[in-house]
Amino acid sequence: MTKELICMANSHMRGRRCVAGIQIRYGYANWIRPISERADHALSASQRQYPGGVEPQVLDVISVPLDSSRPMGFQWENWRIAPSARWQKVGRVGWDKLRELEQRPSTLWGQSYGDSSVGGVNNRVPVRRRHILRDSLKLIRVDHLKLDVELDRDGKKRLWGKFNHNGLTYRLHVKDAMYESKCLAQNVRNHVLGDCFLTVSLTLGFKEYAYKLVAAIVERTKFESASRP
Repeated sequence: MTKELICMANSHMRGRRCVAGIQIRYGYANWIRPISERADHALSASQRQYPGGVEPQVLDVISVPLDSSRPMGFQWENWRIAPSARWQKVGRVGWDKLRELEQRPSTLWGQSYGDSSVGGVNNRVPVRRRHILRDSLKLIRVDHLKLDVELDRDGKKRLWGKFNHNGLTYRLHVKDAMYESKCLAQNVRNHVLGDCFLTVSLTLGFKEYAYKLVAAIVERTKFESASRP
């Protein structure tokens, strides 16, 4: 089967990519995360790119051939991709569509003692909560996002994003492919973005925890710049 999705993430994942999108059907918005048969479910370039090797961009409308629903762990939205079928770009949406799709959860999968890792703030969920959660993707709007590059325990650079949502503070790893590549190369420190939408994703789980990630960033200023003569 083929589904049309508004691409809302194309994020780095261990040298490959994780793509997620929203399907609009009968007036309802449903998240879908296309996955491969690999152990980490990440997508290779040939599995996700358009003909000609063009990379899907956030806000593209994509025709994606899918095989079947494959929920696992926290990730109820997972669908296995159809083998040997190419994706097609069929359109593109703008800021106004994001305003229609915005979600307003009270929290991003809960908040309690122990749900922050070293360097993070409210950035993980105990695996034992898996049976009470029914999604792993959110589209939220924030009025500012602070970006910082820091070294982890292994000396590897990591991009962090800090923001407030519904009265709570979050500090999550940023895996948006464009922002991560740019900020790591420039060794960004204390860079603040204004009004933007974030796609926030929850990982499958590692040992005792699943981790919250900023999978995509869409800045309002980019739309305003594009509209100026």
